[in-house]
Amino acid sequence: MAQLHHLQGVPILVLDDDPDCLALLTFALRLEGAVVSATNSVAAAQTSFLAQPPQLVVSDLAMPGTTGYDFIAWLRALSPTVGGRVPVLALTAMASEADRQQALQAGFNEHLTKPVDLELLLLVLERLLQSAQSSQGLGEPESRAAVP
Repeated sequence: MAQLHHLQGVPILVLDDDPDCLALLTFALRLEGAVVSATNSVAAAQTSFLAQPPQLVVSDLAMPGTTGYDFIAWLRALSPTVGGRVPVLALTAMASEADRQQALQAGFNEHLTKPVDLELLLLVLERLLQSAQSSQGLGEPESRAAVP
């Protein structure tokens, strides 16, 4: 790819019930050096997450049975020390502004629509990773609210 991304060695959990989408995402992320755990159900994603917490999650929203919303509710209920604050990207065919707002209010950090531009996907994941890493350090950017 034209631009060098910084996902080398980054563990990423991908949750999507569509086998073609799951295969494409897994392939593209591994090409960038990410360590990908690919799951096709919320139950499998939960098991994978607890066994090896990732640094990033990419989740579909609409799936039969349990959904991406069920996954994010479960994840955000975990303590931060277990990974409850890991950045999560909603990747979905649900493309309206209302869908985007619903995803963000549910706890997703970003919302992209399918079919996704892979370059945009990589840029968003890199930004989420950088934001998570900077918020773990001293002088969090979010602390600006306390400055008069």
